[in-house]
Amino acid sequence: MQINFSVRAEGKTQDVSTTYADVIALEQKFDIDASELAKRQRASWLAYMAWHALKRTAQTTLSFEDWSNTLEDLDPKDESPNA
Repeated sequence: MQINFSVRAEGKTQDVSTTYADVIALEQKFDIDASELAKRQRASWLAYMAWHALKRTAQTTLSFEDWSNTLEDLDPKDESPNA
């Protein structure tokens, strides 16, 4: 499952794509099945996946809580057809 995000935090815009590692981290953090994303999307779930992808790719060193405090906008882009 891949979701592409455009993230704006502290006046800086970054694009990031999730991988299964980010989805697995979401499932573990929130104790949900990834299939829940098809039914409903919570802002915290989307933010966590975007943050995890940024952290995994060394685009942030902040904790999720600290990073989310800087978040100005989070725009999920189109989902990959291979999702």
